[in-house]
Amino acid sequence: MGVVRFSISIEDELLRELDQYVDENKFTNRSQTVRQINFF
Repeated sequence: MGVVRFSISIEDELLRELDQYVDENKFTNRSQTVRQINFF
């Protein structure tokens, strides 16, 4: 499976929450975090 780079725009508060989630779960970066989220 290939990797595709894309960008999103989100509110400041949501970005802070995402960064907090990254830190709490010891992910290396936001991309790694998003890959681990089970949307379905």
